[in-house]
Amino acid sequence: MPHVRKLPWPCSRIERDVLHELWSEAQRTGRPITAIVKDAVDQHLNHLAAEAAGPSLHVAA
Repeated sequence: MPHVRKLPWPCSRIERDVLHELWSEAQRTGRPITAIVKDAVDQHLNHLAAEAAGPSLHVAA
């Protein structure tokens, strides 16, 4: 990750790690960080909705 100016607020190791992972994924895929975050949030919300809906009634053939 390139050197970034010091943030105006304290940053934990977890926050730094997350920012580094986002930056790495953006570099690898060529996608903006905001798109990567949106996809991750959407995936998480879909997972929560599926859990709230309960077990699927679909029976595999």
